[in-house]
Amino acid sequence: MARKLAPLRDRRARRRGPKTLQPSSFKAPLITVFLVIASCRGESASLTLPNAVDTAEVTARGPGANDRNADAGSDAGSKGDIADSRRETLAIAPIVDPGRASLAIKSYLHFLSRFCQSLADAGDRVSKLEEAVGLPDSTDAEVLCPGVPAAMKALASGSFFEPKADEVLLDVPSGLDRAAGEDILALMRADGTGYRLIRHMLAGNPLGATLRLSVPGSRDVLMLCRHSGNMGVYPSICGFLGQGTFREGADSEDGAAAQNEIPLLAVTTCGPAASVQLGKITLQGDRLSVGLVVEESRLEPNGPDEASDHSVCSKATQRRERRFTVPFEVDTNGTTSGDHARVRRMTPIPREVASILSRY
Repeated sequence: MARKLAPLRDRRARRRGPKTLQPSSFKAPLITVFLVIASCRGESASLTLPNAVDTAEVTARGPGANDRNADAGSDAGSKGDIADSRRETLAIAPIVDPGRASLAIKSYLHFLSRFCQSLADAGDRVSKLEEAVGLPDSTDAEVLCPGVPAAMKALASGSFFEPKADEVLLDVPSGLDRAAGEDILALMRADGTGYRLIRHMLAGNPLGATLRLSVPGSRDVLMLCRHSGNMGVYPSICGFLGQGTFREGADSEDGAAAQNEIPLLAVTTCGPAASVQLGKITLQGDRLSVGLVVEESRLEPNGPDEASDHSVCSKATQRRERRFTVPFEVDTNGTTSGDHARVRRMTPIPREVASILSRY
């Protein structure tokens, strides 16, 4: 009987085919092979485990050489992730939020109304009141106190002096004449009910905001340009809030202070002319590339009005344009103090640009 059943079992075995291994019998070896191959090829080992039982089978092996290697790789990877996250958090952001700007201007007008009333009643305490809010000693109340909204503009909103604060920078009249600096910055900060004046700063010629870099968890980086000049020659200087000539108490004639800044130029007089203007600004990691557009031309009168007054011409002929790039490095975690600049120019101003600037 046994001899008769044996051929039947053989035939059934042949129909079923060879015995196969169950997944649980080769899972761990495959995982080990996968990790070894990935490590040899220098690739990141990525493995998706189907269920909780598989995870338990892998971790139950306990710490060993592979685990120590994985920990070392994890440490190195985490350091790289931190560096990458720092680069990723630095981003070009909108310069000003219109809603915040409007509220800040309204709050400043409210401050100005109360302040001017205090000046009227202050007598010999006027200079102390001015000093308390950062206004120059020679402020003319008759210029300052009308509080004309059209004379005020919001330059930027963000966190410029206190991390995570809601701040707005306003360009407002200083109460001084043009020669002394008719504009001044007003730092406004949200206090839960509106904005309040923190202080005035950087009295001088009109300022313009060119770029804001958002740095979550830290202070924003703000690029400013101050414009000046007359009689057809208009130089400007661009730098960064809180450093160089754009820090409180800075001397605008200090050449060392301007070492991380960019000079610009616009010439509008008839005859040979030149301009140095900002071009495209790009950000890659912590490197900021600031473009410069340099144009040389000959300016001629554009119509009878300009022909009678040769001090200003707007028709450009014989134009020649060149473009340059000036790289900067941004320290996202640092602060400007002493000789350390948070934003540092990595190369000198191009020689061709410096040559043109020196002519005027």
